Amino acid sequence: MTDVTSSERFLVSSFVSDLWIRIPPFARSGKAGVTTEIALAAQLGVDPAHIVDRAEAYYKSHEGRGEYRMKIKNFIANGCYDDDPAAWGPRTRKDTGGMGSTGALETARRQRLEYEAERGGSA
Repeated sequence: MTDVTSSERFLVSSFVSDLWIRIPPFARSGKAGVTTEIALAAQLGVDPAHIVDRAEAYYKSHEGRGEYRMKIKNFIANGCYDDDPAAWGPRTRKDTGGMGSTGALETARRQRLEYEAERGGSA
């Protein structure tokens, strides 16, 4: 199921066009790859409209607007359209196991600001 025919690409092209309208400009890259990924997902029985809806929601979320957001092609290829949208919200160091994600960085920045405020200036 790794091959996509031109007919399959054509069948999902209207969904890709809709996706391109509904996601922000910074997320619009690799249209041919996105078309392939949506066609592959459709081969697996995923409704392309579901992918478009969830991608739009992702790019409106905290994570989707963040510095370390996922590229749209990877979002689709990794099946993130089936993730719980709550996972796209702000994260803490506890949520990420201390790994370097946007949430962990935000937590570290906040903790540094709190520390500096306690000391009465910058560290």
